[in-house]
Amino acid sequence: MAAAENKPARRATVGWIVVTSQELSALWKGGRIPALFVPYSIVLSFMSYLLATNKELSLTPPKEMVFFILQITLAVSLLISLIIGANAISGERENGTLESLLVTPVSRRQIILGKFLAALSPWPFLLAISTVYIALLAPTAQTFWLALLLVSILGSVLVIISAGFGLLVSIYSNSNRSSLSVSLVVLLLSVVETQLPSGGQTGNIGYLFKRINPIESTFQVTEKVLVNNRTITEMNNPLGSQGFWLLSPLLVALVVLVLLFVFGHAHLSLHARLGLEDKLKRLRSLRRGHSSELMIVFVLAGAFMFILASSSFAARALALDSATKQSNQAESLQISIDRRYEVTKTGDEFDFKTKVKNVDPHKQSGPLVVAMNIINLGSGQPVDPEDWSPERTQAIGSLKPGQASGLTWTIESILKGDYLIYMVVTPKPVGSTSTSQPVASSAIHLTVKPHTRLNPGGIMPLAIGTPTALTVVWLGLRAMRRREVEWTPAASE
Repeated sequence: MAAAENKPARRATVGWIVVTSQELSALWKGGRIPALFVPYSIVLSFMSYLLATNKELSLTPPKEMVFFILQITLAVSLLISLIIGANAISGERENGTLESLLVTPVSRRQIILGKFLAALSPWPFLLAISTVYIALLAPTAQTFWLALLLVSILGSVLVIISAGFGLLVSIYSNSNRSSLSVSLVVLLLSVVETQLPSGGQTGNIGYLFKRINPIESTFQVTEKVLVNNRTITEMNNPLGSQGFWLLSPLLVALVVLVLLFVFGHAHLSLHARLGLEDKLKRLRSLRRGHSSELMIVFVLAGAFMFILASSSFAARALALDSATKQSNQAESLQISIDRRYEVTKTGDEFDFKTKVKNVDPHKQSGPLVVAMNIINLGSGQPVDPEDWSPERTQAIGSLKPGQASGLTWTIESILKGDYLIYMVVTPKPVGSTSTSQPVASSAIHLTVKPHTRLNPGGIMPLAIGTPTALTVVWLGLRAMRRREVEWTPAASE
């Protein structure tokens, strides 16, 4: 009796494994997925070689090179997993093979699980290929392991979202063309906001769209931690200025998994109960009453946007008015640096100290803010201190008459050339209609020499060998598949 009860449970447990193995065989056995690895490795090889040998591109800091490789890896992985997921169910419907799958003694939820795992299968191999290029471009072992950790965890979350969303669209689509079209359009819309001019990505609305977009949120976290020396804790502090960037990808991944495995399996049938084409027809045939309601919604949304814009313009006008009322009060402050020059190589770090002193013998200073500034003496191009140091600004409390306060700063030399680093101490204004006078320090003359870590001799074997090896693997899989197809009819005879 106990054996009879365990038999269905064992069959149900093995069901998703069978579906997964069949999907993996269809994707990998004929070389369909490995064929995509060849152009992917060629692109990575070409870009790595250019970054290390081209005179203009070689000026790019090594960490930014690694981040660029990570962007390519995530973009390709998202696209491949989305296409596989969007083709999983609608492709079966269109080819007439879904009926034979539904009559098998496997639950619909396990069918979805098997196809979902198959859509995730290219991700570990894409990550392994990119790891080779990351190891070559990373300036230090610490940068390599940090980049690998970020892309492994955050990339896995994005791939889960992409594969799950594509599979959801495929469940509700009667044709493969509609599921692929909708999935690709949504992917395009999710990245189009990042291509807007820099002015369109700032402000409350711009930051809101960045935070609710899981792809942009992941790229922001990766860039800030890897390139700009921020920490994961700083990027995910709800009370900090950076906000909780990882909230969006984690929530979207959770919602996609719930919709897929809690509600999606109920709609898995021979024909989509309500295909995307039918939903579009319903939207076109809205009644006038619904149209008037939509019009009211649009009017309210427009009024809300107008209020936001008006408040923004009013705030700017108030800030401009307060800036014109500069205070003539002189601040009795001095700021000094413990060195005059420094010679380093790209990727090296060094520390220096500053001292802020209140030289007024009678008056106590207000709260102070010390900011770092970097000037490029060669090209004159602006330099963002955020890319060079984890401490862009530091705060000091009020200083008593004659009191001094010391601060320690860290600089990472990421780009070769001649620079001046100077500090500015600014008293905090006492009110919204007042201002203060900044005080600048002397400068450190920083000379950064190129690092010899990226040499073309080390890149050429990788740039040629990786695509060649993947091409040999792909051709071998195709040959094995062709031999298997030719052997099957002969065996049947």
